[in-house]
Amino acid sequence: MYEGEFRMNHWTNGKRWLSFALAMTMLLSLLCVSASANAPSGSLEEAKASLADVTITQTYNTKPAANAVHDYRTDGSDVFVTYAAELRMTDVMAEYLTMRQTQLCKADFNVKMNVELDWLDWTAAGNQLTFTFQSTFLKPVQPAGSTAADYSFKLRNYDKETKYFTYDITATKSWIAANWKNGAVSVPMELIYFHAGDTVCGIESVPASASGAQGMFWNYTAADWVKPITLTLAGLKVRADKAATVTENTATWKTLRASGTVEGGFTYITVDVPSNVGNAAELAANKEYVKTLAFGNDADITEWKSNEVTLLLKRSSASAPVVPNPNPGGSKEPSDLNITDHFAYVIGYPDGTVRPDGSRRIVLERLVPGAQHLLLMTGSGSAMRRNHDAAGISTHGRKRMTTLFYILAYLAVIGFVATAAIKVKGYLAASPLHARWELYPVPHEGPKGSYGGSFMEETDWWTKPRHVDHLGDIKALLEEVLFLHATFTHNLKLWFRTYPFHLGLYMLMGGTIILVIAAFLRLFGMNPDGGFLTFVHNVINAISLLGMFGIIGGGIGLICRRLHDEGLRKYTTPEHFFNLGVFIVFALVGLVAWAFNPSFARLSGDFIYNLLTFNFAEINSSTFMLHMLLGFFVLIWIPMTHMGHLIFKYFTYHDIRWGDTPTDFSQKNNEKMKQALQFKVSWAADHINGQGTKTWLDIATESPKKD
Repeated sequence: MYEGEFRMNHWTNGKRWLSFALAMTMLLSLLCVSASANAPSGSLEEAKASLADVTITQTYNTKPAANAVHDYRTDGSDVFVTYAAELRMTDVMAEYLTMRQTQLCKADFNVKMNVELDWLDWTAAGNQLTFTFQSTFLKPVQPAGSTAADYSFKLRNYDKETKYFTYDITATKSWIAANWKNGAVSVPMELIYFHAGDTVCGIESVPASASGAQGMFWNYTAADWVKPITLTLAGLKVRADKAATVTENTATWKTLRASGTVEGGFTYITVDVPSNVGNAAELAANKEYVKTLAFGNDADITEWKSNEVTLLLKRSSASAPVVPNPNPGGSKEPSDLNITDHFAYVIGYPDGTVRPDGSRRIVLERLVPGAQHLLLMTGSGSAMRRNHDAAGISTHGRKRMTTLFYILAYLAVIGFVATAAIKVKGYLAASPLHARWELYPVPHEGPKGSYGGSFMEETDWWTKPRHVDHLGDIKALLEEVLFLHATFTHNLKLWFRTYPFHLGLYMLMGGTIILVIAAFLRLFGMNPDGGFLTFVHNVINAISLLGMFGIIGGGIGLICRRLHDEGLRKYTTPEHFFNLGVFIVFALVGLVAWAFNPSFARLSGDFIYNLLTFNFAEINSSTFMLHMLLGFFVLIWIPMTHMGHLIFKYFTYHDIRWGDTPTDFSQKNNEKMKQALQFKVSWAADHINGQGTKTWLDIATESPKKD
C-alpha cells in the first residue's frame, strides 16, 4: 500500500468522540422515555365504582309499590301499572368522570326494561305512545332500523338550575310490538356534547358553527354526574282476557315481573386533551386515539341487572293478601357476590385494564332485590386509564413520549443510512487508483484465478472482450462473510471466538429482515395470528435466542483475547472494549426481553409493523424498549467506528483486493496518476531501492542495474 492510500476519508478521533457524545445523549433521553412510558397507569382506588345502579319502580293503581298484590275478589277488575327505570351513578364513579370529563368523548347507554307485555296492554288510545326520559348528560338516539314515523324524540325542557334535560320519546304501538324482543323494550342514549337552545347533539353531530365551543359537560361537578337518569314508560293495564284466567286456584295465579339492564360504554380520548368541540371530534374520529370501557353482555363488565318488582294477580275468597316470594325458585346468590355488603369483584389485569379475553369473565347472575350494589374492580390495574400515573405522568404525556420513541427509531435508521452513505461516498471520492503488480487469486478471473493469473497476461488483452466471473466473486465474498474463511485458515484460535460473535449478529440481522418482510405481508392483508406468520415468529424466536447467546459468548471471548494476548494488547484501545461491551449489553438486555415476553418475535414484528404504518402504539414491555434503545444506539454507532467494516467488506474485497479493472485514461485520472507518481517511496525492498528519497516516477522510469 502506498502513501496515497492513506488519504481515504477516515474520521478523526475528535469527530468520533463527538458522535459518541451525541449518540449517548440520544440513548439517555430514550432511557427516560422508556422509564416514563412504562410507569403504572392505574390504581385500585380509581376502579372502585359501579357505573350505575338500576332501580325499577312500579306504580300500581296510582300507588308506588315494589311488590304489589291485586286480588280481583276484593280490589276490582282494573289493574293499572307504570314502570320507570332509574339509573344512578355512584359517587366514586362520578368523581372519576369529573377528573376526566375533558377527555370523555362518548357515552353510549342502552336501557332495557323487561316487562311481561303479553299480559299487559297500553292505556293510551290510538297508535302513539309517549315515554319520558330525563338526564343531566344523556340524550335519546334514533334506534337502528327505525324511522321518524316509528320513533322520535323532542326536548321538552332544559332546567338551567338542575341541568336536567327532559325529553318526550314518541313511538308507535306497532313499532314497539315489532321490536319488543325477549320481553324487553330498549331505549338507546348518547352523551350530550353540545347544547345551545333547542340544539342538543352528540360529538358526531355537532354543527360546524359550534366547533370552537367547549364540551357541554366540561365544567360539571360530581353532583352533576351523579343525578339519576330516569326512563318512564307509558301507562299499562292488565289485559282483560288474561285477567279472566286467574281463578281461586293458586296454580293459576300470575306474578308479573319487571326488571332492567344497562349496556353501553364510556369512550375516552387518550392522545390529547381537546381544546374545543371541533378538536375533540377530530381526535375521537381516530380509533387509535380513543379507548372504551364497555359494559353489557360480552363486554368488559358483564351486564348490570336491576332489582325486580312483582305484581301478583290472584283471586281469593280470603281478604288477606299473599306476599309474593322475592326469590322464586329458591336460587342462591352467586359465590362472587357479598350478600351482606352487596358488592362483587371483577379482577383486573397487570397492564392496567379490566377486559374480557375469552376466559376471564365475571358474570353477575343475580343481585339481591332491593339492595344497592357496588362493583369493585380490583387487580393490578383499573378498568380505565387515569389522567396521571403514579409518577405524575399524564396520559397526554405518555402519548407524547411514545411518539418520541418512534420518532427516534426513525432517526436511528435514517442516521445509520446517512452516516454510512457519507462514509462510502467519501471513500469512493478519495480512493486511489489501483495498480495490480502482485500475483494472487482473484475469484472473478475464472480458471486463471487458481494460480493468480489475470486477463492481462494474454497477448493484446486490451483488444479482446473481457469476461468477468461475477458468480466467483459472490461465492468468495459469501464464503468470507458468512464463514470468515480467511480467519479460519490463518488464525483458528481467533476464529473460535470471533465466529460465534459474527454469527450471532447475522442471526439477529437476518431475523430482522424476515420480520420486515412479514410486516409487508401484513400490510397486504396477511393475518399476523395465522399459521404462516405464527410459524415465522416461532422460528425467529429460536434464531434470536441463539443469536444473542452467540454475541454474548463471542464478545466475551474477544475481550478476553485482547486482554491476554500480549501482541494484540499493544494495539488495543478503549474503543475496542467499548464496542464489544455495547454489543454484549445489547444482547443481554435482549435475552431478558426474550425471557419476559410471550413472543419476542411477535413483539418485534408488531414494532416494525407500527413503524411502517406510522402507528405509534404503546409498547407494554420495558425490557423490550430498553433493548430497542440500545439497538438505536448501536445502529448509529456502527458506521462511526471500525465496526463499520460490516459496511466496507464489499469495498475492501471487491474494490481493493480484487480490483483489476483497467484505468480509464481520462483527464481526471491522468491528474491522479501524476500526483501519485510524485509520492516518495519508503519501501525497504532491495529491488525497489526507494530509500525514502525516490518517487514512484523515478523507480518506474529508471533501468535496473545488472550485477
